[in-house]
Amino acid sequence: MTKQMIVILLVVAAVLGGGVYYVVQTNQAQMLTLTGKFSDVRLFPMTENATLVILDLAITDPSPVPFYVNDIQVHRVEPNPDAKSKEDPQFLVMESGLLSKAEITSYMEFHKIKTLNPLLVIGDKIPAGKTADTMIAVRFEAPPKELKGYTLRIRFRDLNGVKAEFTGRIP
Repeated sequence: MTKQMIVILLVVAAVLGGGVYYVVQTNQAQMLTLTGKFSDVRLFPMTENATLVILDLAITDPSPVPFYVNDIQVHRVEPNPDAKSKEDPQFLVMESGLLSKAEITSYMEFHKIKTLNPLLVIGDKIPAGKTADTMIAVRFEAPPKELKGYTLRIRFRDLNGVKAEFTGRIP
């Protein structure tokens, strides 16, 4: 093998290596995910037919990329007893309303509700490879007795459109 052939092979290897590195770096966002569990669920009646639900969570971002929260959805989920076929919805879903940081802070201060963890809102970052103890507060248009014992599903969406979801039960 000549020196010229070795140089060409090294240049080709460097170009291919650079291409692989670029593809991995640009697609790293697709590896994003979150895992988590509820550490506490607190229910506070706001009106006769509305409940403030405060979820204290431990959220882990096991990926090498931070998760930038672009959307948060919380649903009460229960099996549909009327589902007879696969075409019927298998679950009944009750959506919640996400409250702003200012609304939650003023409500909690006024009612002297203890803050156990920092509030997670849209625009916050969950660091790569870390676990964050945080809380989410939402409003359900239902009295507290209609929420107890049900499963809550939390969905997060990152700025890149990557979605993560986990569930927990209301005691």
